Amino acid sequence: MSLLKVAAAVAVGLPLVVYLAQDALIFYRQPLTEARRADVARRIPAVQEVFLTTVDGTRLHAWHLRSSGPLVLYFGGNAEEVSWMLEDAAATPGIAWLLMDYRGYGASEGSPSERALVADAKTLYDHAAGIPGVDPKRIYAFGRSLGSGVAVALAAERPLAGL
Repeated sequence: MSLLKVAAAVAVGLPLVVYLAQDALIFYRQPLTEARRADVARRIPAVQEVFLTTVDGTRLHAWHLRSSGPLVLYFGGNAEEVSWMLEDAAATPGIAWLLMDYRGYGASEGSPSERALVADAKTLYDHAAGIPGVDPKRIYAFGRSLGSGVAVALAAERPLAGL
């Protein structure tokens, strides 16, 4: 009888724990240290930091590499603070990049969730479409790992030149 109780507790308890901890299991936040921030500014002087405020008041951090060419919105993978991608982005002449740290990642405030990340992607797109010199018909989304879902959700909500 006690073995049956243990099995029932595991059968009910384990899924319950996983359900309650799902955000922590899905979103592995990575901070942006001041040392890393200074290193990025030193190594890639063309990059500009951008701070956006969402509808709910959350402050998001992004990096912008300007160019007269098309603009790529980059959505990173889980456990990824996007500044690692800046050197590769800077090595693509003729392409502008806007790389956003998710809520709770990098220098962005807040807590990530599926709904919040999609809303933040729309905020980033709307900001990008209003940047002087950016042609909204030449905005692309690039998602890696977790970011591929964010990019696809954005493509369903905003007109993109490509995904």
